[in-house]
Amino acid sequence: ASGWFGFGIAMFIFTIGEMISMPVQGAYVSQLAPEKMRGRFNGAIGTAWSGANIVGPVLGLWLLGYGFGTLCTVILCLSIGSAILMVHRHPMPPLKPIPSPTQSS
Repeated sequence: ASGWFGFGIAMFIFTIGEMISMPVQGAYVSQLAPEKMRGRFNGAIGTAWSGANIVGPVLGLWLLGYGFGTLCTVILCLSIGSAILMVHRHPMPPLKPIPSPTQSS
């Protein structure tokens, strides 16, 4: 983005993304954790999130120095790897069949 308007739009999009992802993240971690360890699990995810906010921009700018394509390729690989790990660790439960509607006479 260039200029204040572009940065404002980018921040708006980031903010909406965080508003959607943070509650889902908390619920996901709480479901994974044993009942007595939910506080520890949520603390660990908070620490990981904070660490990523510190390290991510530094690594991102470093990768950008090698080119935009390199940055996008690394992000794509990390995203696909994360998705594979999540699906492998917690596969989706089988979907229940949707009952067919009955016709009333």
